[in-house]
Amino acid sequence: MHLKAANKASTRRALRTPAFWAPAVCFTAYYATFAALTLHLVPLMLERQIPNAVILFSLRYGGANGMMTILRGTIVQDVMWTEGYGAISGLLSMPSNIAKGIAPISAAAIWSAQHNYLSVEWMILLASLALADAPPTLYVADSDARHRQYLSDNVDT
Repeated sequence: MHLKAANKASTRRALRTPAFWAPAVCFTAYYATFAALTLHLVPLMLERQIPNAVILFSLRYGGANGMMTILRGTIVQDVMWTEGYGAISGLLSMPSNIAKGIAPISAAAIWSAQHNYLSVEWMILLASLALADAPPTLYVADSDARHRQYLSDNVDT
């Protein structure tokens, strides 16, 4: 019972901190992009008639996925805290998993309306750019708050 209460307290704490929401936004944007492009990559490349670019794109795409796998497993401990690690990590994966389900269908709907992938690419780019500024802003604000809390807890006045 003690572990369940600790996990519940940790997840509540995480939901109130920008240190949780910054990676949640990043992971969600990344996995939405990854899912949309993965399922539509071959038709997109055929439409553009650029087979030579497939090798370069595949290397970068695979590298980004590998880095995200490492980051995903370490960010909770590095940026937040270790109490309730599993519960917080699971909570952090929820929006990403939803995005992985919705993004390919959304990309297909956009393609169906326009009958080309240019619109899909622009939507992915615009969504990524819109979310790009949120995580650093959230993390800086949270770092300042954690620093002030550390000072108030550890420095005698």
